Amino acid sequence: MISKKLKLKTISKILCNYYGISENDIFIKIRTREVVEKRQLFYYLARKFTLLTFSEIGAYSRKLMMDHSTVLYSYTRIGDIIEFDKQFRREVGEIEDKIKEHAKKLEGTSSNEIILNDMIKLFNKLTYDDDYKKDLHFEMAWFLGHETNKQKINMMIEN
Repeated sequence: MISKKLKLKTISKILCNYYGISENDIFIKIRTREVVEKRQLFYYLARKFTLLTFSEIGAYSRKLMMDHSTVLYSYTRIGDIIEFDKQFRREVGEIEDKIKEHAKKLEGTSSNEIILNDMIKLFNKLTYDDDYKKDLHFEMAWFLGHETNKQKINMMIEN
């Protein structure tokens, strides 16, 4: 399942959350087997779930600036490991399921809805009183021009 809306940041977050590591850990110049394997798995998943080229995926890890051949090698290597290592195949399958679940959510929403949901999350972190928050939420919905978003906001505020 390739998604046009899925971001590399989302893939790296899902991968890192699964293994309990920080994103910085897989994008620093460390060559321990554990770190390299996670980085290669990120490249594999990025290629599998996005329309990005190997070069674009390699450029994502700015500090490392991997070229396309490194990403291609990683993609092939992870594919080989999946073929022979049952435990690793199970882990990759679980991560892929989480990515697919997230991608389905994205495909079912418009860009404006994604922006609105991000804005709501941000404003919910603010410590304003409820009336002020409610006004801000309505301003966001008005700005994005969706009457249905106002209904969604009302439901979110009430919960």
